[in-house]
Amino acid sequence: MFTNPKDLPRMGNIVIYGAGNMGLYTYKYLTANGLMPLCFCDEDTSKHHKQPYYDCDLLCLSFNEAVSKYGDDFNIYISVDNMVVKFEIEDYLVNTYKVSKGRIINFDDYYRGWGCSVLENQICPFSNTYIDFRCQCRFYNYFALPKADWKNNDTETALDEFISNRRVLKQQLIDEPEKSPCYGCSRLCDGYWSTSNGAIHFDIVAYSTTKNSLCNMKCKYCYGLLHLNNTNVEDRRIELLDLLEQREVVSVEKTQIILSDGEITVDPHRDELLALYNRGYYICIFTNAGIFSQKIADMLSNGNSEILVSVDAGTKETFRRLKGVDTFDKVCSNLLKYSKTGGTTELKYVLIDNENDNEDDIRGFIELCQKCNNINLLRDIRFSVDFTRSREMLPENTMRLFRYANKLCAVYGLPVSFNAPHEFSAVEHKYITNK
Repeated sequence: MFTNPKDLPRMGNIVIYGAGNMGLYTYKYLTANGLMPLCFCDEDTSKHHKQPYYDCDLLCLSFNEAVSKYGDDFNIYISVDNMVVKFEIEDYLVNTYKVSKGRIINFDDYYRGWGCSVLENQICPFSNTYIDFRCQCRFYNYFALPKADWKNNDTETALDEFISNRRVLKQQLIDEPEKSPCYGCSRLCDGYWSTSNGAIHFDIVAYSTTKNSLCNMKCKYCYGLLHLNNTNVEDRRIELLDLLEQREVVSVEKTQIILSDGEITVDPHRDELLALYNRGYYICIFTNAGIFSQKIADMLSNGNSEILVSVDAGTKETFRRLKGVDTFDKVCSNLLKYSKTGGTTELKYVLIDNENDNEDDIRGFIELCQKCNNINLLRDIRFSVDFTRSREMLPENTMRLFRYANKLCAVYGLPVSFNAPHEFSAVEHKYITNK
């Protein structure tokens, strides 16, 4: 999201701070509005004294070099694709280099304290039922967190209620964090965040699962209890995104769309949802891979999209028992077909007590991952536990199986990560990774 053109200076020198993903977009935006930047600045020394973009002849300098060359006779446009990082840069410029706030063209008020990236830049519309924060919040504080009523209100009213709820939660974290429903959540961390009335930009729009969502499987652990039902529910997901675009709180340059609303391949509105790719958004698709989609395969081939598949089993028997369908071989075949597209793929294994918590299934799953990785490198293999469980130290058997998975992935040269509802303790981390 860029500064409104009417708020840009009409003249004067400008330095673009940030020569990463957003740098070239910012350069083109400024020049399109009649402004010619002097240079890029970035703390990455490998970019210094080089042209960071092939179709732009500006050099990248350290900020000290820019000050030495141009003095204080320039304004600064911060160009990064993450608001939290932007606030860190603002604080760095203001407090380390004593740059006045007025010289930062796109300065936004921020505070240092408790905050959360979910609260900061994510919005989760729930199939025309309500709008709230992403699924991690629901697991931790389902009953305490406010939800904007989308079922009984029009989309604009529901969005206004969501933004109001967000503002109240952020102010609570500033004033009295111990009284916030977010208090105690492992996602809270000390950092730089926008104030309650500060700039809003949603980096993630996650269309997420409800009891009205459609799915071709009946996974035991699915909190949505998904079945093929309610096919006549009015769909307002695209309407909400149109409204977010109108309010300029999402942008194709910075916003990722997550499609995790049941199973996309059986969603009656799948063509409309997948067509968001054509608007330029990065699309992350949660699919069970039970049905192969040529449209998704084409998106993966063209880039700017990815799939995340939670397989959760390494044997036919466990898959049938856990997923409620006998399609393990079909899922494996479809994953190999998706791998051949060369697109970004992440495979996941949710460890469920007394269901798939055994070495045979984990070994079978990792062998499947190896086959996919041999065709096209996987971005990640993610092992997780049921996030509805309490935030406590992992059970001994879970830690043992995580350690087993880590060793086996190392043998095959596979990327792997581990997730739990709490931050891993030093003991857990050392045991699992042997580091």
